Amino acid sequence: MKYPKKSHYLRFRKKDRYTSYVLDYRGGSLYEMDICCARFLRSLNGCRDPYKNTKGLTEEEAETALEHFEKLGFLDDGIRFRITGPGSFTWTLVTPKENRRIRALARCWNRLLLLLCLPLLAFGLQVLLSGDFPFVDLGWGPIPGAVTGLVLGLSLHEFSHACVCLSYGGVWFEAGIA
Repeated sequence: MKYPKKSHYLRFRKKDRYTSYVLDYRGGSLYEMDICCARFLRSLNGCRDPYKNTKGLTEEEAETALEHFEKLGFLDDGIRFRITGPGSFTWTLVTPKENRRIRALARCWNRLLLLLCLPLLAFGLQVLLSGDFPFVDLGWGPIPGAVTGLVLGLSLHEFSHACVCLSYGGVWFEAGIA
């Protein structure tokens, strides 16, 4: 059974003991809501029945809150492939969980990239200027090897963008093909 799931574009911040801010990055709006409603919204992960895990709300309040959340666009619609204009689309492949461990790994990856940047550039220039290109033959021929290298290189490059964003305090919502 499919249960409601909160949108991955939402971020929560506690204002005081009774109130919480909900920032919707997709719409660019800041909402203020009761702490019980914010906890209820935050707990909607798509796996649990929302009526059994109401976080201090009655069943009627939970039903009203779900209707209100859906009207505001706080619930994930589950659509991963969107047509964004004539001849363009986005296809979301990953919606990451953001936590301290992920941010720490992103900082380590960013530092590794900063450390290796100049040595790899010098090595690449040396190979380019010497004209002696080392070639590893995997038995597939040049075309599949080049395509594999291109796909792996681009994936690593885009992953590095996400890590740099996280290491400098940015927010990463999704990764995919555009």
